Amino acid sequence: TESHVMNSAKQVDILMADIFNKIPSASTQKVAVLAALCIASDLLHAQTQRQESDSKIETCIQKIEHALFE
Repeated sequence: TESHVMNSAKQVDILMADIFNKIPSASTQKVAVLAALCIASDLLHAQTQRQESDSKIETCIQKIEHALFE
């Protein structure tokens, strides 16, 4: 949705401003690449956490099913 895109753009803008404040001599391109790498890293971390949570939930479900149908 438009709202989602606007919120996403706002987050990218905030991240780029933060990076630029830490590295004022960096070009806009470098700041954009660093922001993209940061976002990708956060996404990969979240995906890993999600997979670990899903695995734990699946293990719990299997234990419950085993206990119920034993």
